[in-house]
Amino acid sequence: MSGVATYRRAQENVEDPRRIEIMMLQRVNLQMQEADTKGPVDRLYAAWQNRRLWSAFRLDILAQDMNGSGLPPELKARLINISFWVDNFHVAVQKQDKPLDPMVKINEMIIDGLRQSIDMTKKAVAPAPGSAPESGGMPRPSLGSISA
Repeated sequence: MSGVATYRRAQENVEDPRRIEIMMLQRVNLQMQEADTKGPVDRLYAAWQNRRLWSAFRLDILAQDMNGSGLPPELKARLINISFWVDNFHVAVQKQDKPLDPMVKINEMIIDGLRQSIDMTKKAVAPAPGSAPESGGMPRPSLGSISA
């Protein structure tokens, strides 16, 4: 991958926090899937990483709520409930040797929802064909517009 392509990919990820959330969920899912084929220590560590991620999501949602911004109330409630479910299931993994697959499936559903949200945002923000860009008629510069 060229330096320009790497920069573009990083720029896309920085511009939309949902992409970062997708990457974090994918990473922890991979850890959990690989851990199921390894030993109990790897399983516990992967489940703990998932719990940490969902705890961070919960704290972020609550912090946004205190600022009066963020997600719609129903979505906030659902995500907070999922984070508590992850906490409880993590304990079941520790004490009862439960499989990690239910947590992987929850994460996959959230990833799908985040992707749909990104797609809807792109469609809502995309300018009509032939219209001028919103930035005062000037196109937004990027590395792709620089010729070598």
